[in-house]
Amino acid sequence: MKQNNFLRSGLLLVLMGLLVHVSFAQTNSVKGNVTDGAGEPIPGVNVIEKGTTNGVITDLDGNYTIEVGSEGTLLFSFIGFTSSEVAINGQKTINVVMKEDVIGLDEVVAVGYATQKKVNLTGSVAVVSEKELDARPITSISQVFSGTAAGVQVTQADGQPGRDGATIRIRGVGTLNDADPLVLIDGVAASMSDVNPNDIESMSVLKDAASAAIYGSRAANGVILITTKKGKAGQLKVNYNGYVGFQTATRMMDYLSDFPTYMEMNNEFANYYGEDEIAEWRENSDDQLRYPNVDWVDIIYGNTGVVRSHSVSVIGGGERNRYNFSAGYLSQDGIMPANEARRYNLRLNWEADIKKNLQFGANISGSWKDIEDPNAGGAWGILPGIPYEKDELGRYGYSQAFAGGTVDNPRASWENKFDKDRDLKLLAKLYLNWEIIAGLKYSGNFAVKFNNSFVRSFNGYYELWNFKSNEIQKTTGKRSASNKNAENYTLTNFHTLNYSKSFGDHNLTALAGMSLEEYRSDSFNGSIQGFPNNEIQVLGVGLENASVGGNASEWALLSYFGRVNYDYAGKYLFEANLRYDGSSRFKSGNKWGAFPSFSLGWRISEEDFMANISWLDNLKLRGSWGKLGNQNIGTYPYQSTYSLGQNYSLGGVIYPGVASTALVDSDITWETTASSNVGVDATLFGKLNVTAEYFHRLTEDILVKMKVPKTLGDKANPVVNFANVKNTGWEVAVSYKDEIGKLKYNVGFNISRVKNEVTKYLGDIQDLGNYITQEGLPYNSMYGYVCTGIIRSQEELDELNANAQELSGNAGAYYISSATNPGALKYEDLDGNGIIDSNDRKVIGNVIPKYSFGFNVGAEYKGFDFSALFQGIEGKDSYLSGAGVVPFGANGDRGQVPLKWVDNYWTPERTDAPLPALWHVKKYSPNTYFSTFWKQDASFIRLKSLQLGYTLPKSVLEVIGLQKARVYVNGENLVTWTDFEGFDPERGMTTTGINYPNVKTVSFGVQVTF
Repeated sequence: MKQNNFLRSGLLLVLMGLLVHVSFAQTNSVKGNVTDGAGEPIPGVNVIEKGTTNGVITDLDGNYTIEVGSEGTLLFSFIGFTSSEVAINGQKTINVVMKEDVIGLDEVVAVGYATQKKVNLTGSVAVVSEKELDARPITSISQVFSGTAAGVQVTQADGQPGRDGATIRIRGVGTLNDADPLVLIDGVAASMSDVNPNDIESMSVLKDAASAAIYGSRAANGVILITTKKGKAGQLKVNYNGYVGFQTATRMMDYLSDFPTYMEMNNEFANYYGEDEIAEWRENSDDQLRYPNVDWVDIIYGNTGVVRSHSVSVIGGGERNRYNFSAGYLSQDGIMPANEARRYNLRLNWEADIKKNLQFGANISGSWKDIEDPNAGGAWGILPGIPYEKDELGRYGYSQAFAGGTVDNPRASWENKFDKDRDLKLLAKLYLNWEIIAGLKYSGNFAVKFNNSFVRSFNGYYELWNFKSNEIQKTTGKRSASNKNAENYTLTNFHTLNYSKSFGDHNLTALAGMSLEEYRSDSFNGSIQGFPNNEIQVLGVGLENASVGGNASEWALLSYFGRVNYDYAGKYLFEANLRYDGSSRFKSGNKWGAFPSFSLGWRISEEDFMANISWLDNLKLRGSWGKLGNQNIGTYPYQSTYSLGQNYSLGGVIYPGVASTALVDSDITWETTASSNVGVDATLFGKLNVTAEYFHRLTEDILVKMKVPKTLGDKANPVVNFANVKNTGWEVAVSYKDEIGKLKYNVGFNISRVKNEVTKYLGDIQDLGNYITQEGLPYNSMYGYVCTGIIRSQEELDELNANAQELSGNAGAYYISSATNPGALKYEDLDGNGIIDSNDRKVIGNVIPKYSFGFNVGAEYKGFDFSALFQGIEGKDSYLSGAGVVPFGANGDRGQVPLKWVDNYWTPERTDAPLPALWHVKKYSPNTYFSTFWKQDASFIRLKSLQLGYTLPKSVLEVIGLQKARVYVNGENLVTWTDFEGFDPERGMTTTGINYPNVKTVSFGVQVTF
């Protein structure tokens, strides 16, 4: 529509110009070319003879010709660039280089079902532009939000190819259930994980109720709008963007690979290994089959993965048809053995002008993703005495020394297991835009989203050998295979009427619409055993224990919505939204909910009394309040369900039965979020942009499981609306852009502070596990003991036991227990009775970051460009325990030993050691208490992205026949500054182990336009 307006305006200006031309006694034909600072032509620039209506627009190559008087001035203007005036003075040729408008007041951003000028927004919206996405070798769109948008916290806890999407939280954690934001791609709810980053034009994050209430019952956790690139009329352009990257773990931890030392440490508490065996191992360390010393952590996690990406787009069209066709390919070889992913993307965005006031278009995209993961497990439950190499007969080795429990050989596992996920996704939207009369527009949209997932798994047979005795120590048992196929589709159609009208200084825009979504999913699975070999993996070949299963579900959502925008003279802004949702997830009487919002804005800089303040370009105050909802609570949680297999006895005979196995509350309804926001936007000196906001979010009627007495039967607890969570905080974003000669540079910084508090939770009932949800505390607070050191001697332990007996009045009391020995951790006695028990626990940590921030800097000079992005969080704790942290793992007789424990644990001869005595984790030890000893500060600052590029000059491009050519080198997750001692501080909230490390990437790429 915007380009059509430009064309219509241009034709009108040309006609007017011809009329004006007749009135001049002396005319002058002026021609020229308009380019940007990089020398690129700018089509569609308005070229007007100042003081007249005589004007033209530049063509696709930035050229123009205009008939004007021999004297006078030409005015050049275009959105996104600073207007320029040039005196004619009889010149025949006038070329103009337009400078980018660093203020950005005319920037248009996507909002619900429409677009608005950023300067007129009264809600809180963060924008990630195409430039911020450009050339970054990200494999999942969610990764781009790290450090770029204030109030948006991104956690990437897994680097596995194809499953490396991040968790996004907007302004804290607002629910105890699904807290993911709603994601819409070109207006249709979908997943961002399979979108080609090169297809995206812009992304908007709707953070408050004023901006998100138009999406009602699904907007409580925020909304992310993704707009893909459309076609453009003019000369056909072919763009290619490709890179190859090399990935490694962001950090590698050191583990003990010297098996004799491993055996000696294990003997501190288990005495599994004899001294002769240990000595024999040391003497034969060159024989890695029979006396291996294997660093399995390095073998499994220390590899380099290669990522390759190719993306091609074809953009063009004529006056009535515009198209953008793109194809993308992404290949990732994982840093873990036998892990890889392949993704193929296709997209066609096409739009046609049926008439001047009638447009028809289609956005069609598809993706195919294959993920191969043998699910062989990590390195944690094994030990260095398992050989990596196979013998001359191709046999795999078992642990070549006694292990207290069953172990596996990871190589044998990943070479004989098969697990492949194939995901097919299709998203197709057809739309019709009709300008019924001037100012009144209708838009009809019809979309289908179809997903299919097929998972094929096979567990092969293999043997593990003791090469010393030439005996089989373990076999895997029967070969087995399973297949699972799941598919779902969503049908969406939404229609809007949009009316815009100006009455002098009064400007009014109104939107009304309706939306209907219908969803259904179906799945089935089958498994079987008894295959003749590892090569044939088809289910029909199996002979034993066949099993099948399946399920289905569906839901629907009907909605009506509207919005009114009003402003007076661009100074006083008002917006109101209302959405009325009806969901099949609730029973009759509770199906419908209304979600309103109101917002105001005052552009102080437009007042007359501000006219003489030349350095202040924009100053706007805004405030909003609204109500949002969350319907992601399961499909039909209000209905009673019945389970098969509930057998009963009748007359001494067992009969198959069906029975209800869970209590339900049929009156449950929406989770609702009341959100208010106050903000200020300012632009100073034409270069400095500042945004500051304060927000308050209260989510009520959160669905939780209520504990009920066993007298009601042995049934699952009912889900009830009985919790509230509050998030308050502030955000600040600052950016500065300027030029010094040919040097362009920009800097930016954003920071947000979130305070999370559970204000209501099942009355006085508390969940006193290691992570608690309790009124007055942040959600999922750590709850444990305060470690005060190590019991250094038997004398100290005796004194602690005597103190416990004295303070408790119990002659048989112990400080912790009778099994406590010197070298154990000791804890603070909070209740003062001398005894350490569950009453001595308190809140010891917070898993929700208090602060998240980002800092970026960029520069361009003579074809060179540079950019850097830093991201970080502060005030987040993580619990670092379990596999890979505790010596000998979760079993006590096998598992990795962190190198920091060697020679640093307590012994009777080393009483001043910094670490406690070793212990068998399957036996009692106070060292395993959930305490501050294992808590880690997970705050960090990370160099998220670093890029250096070079664009070939125009003189070279003309010779080789290209419009643009740029080469670059990029690094992602290059350096992390943190006190966290694990693999990576950017982890899930309560994760203790690690399945797949996060990765850092160094890539080399090229961008070419033909």
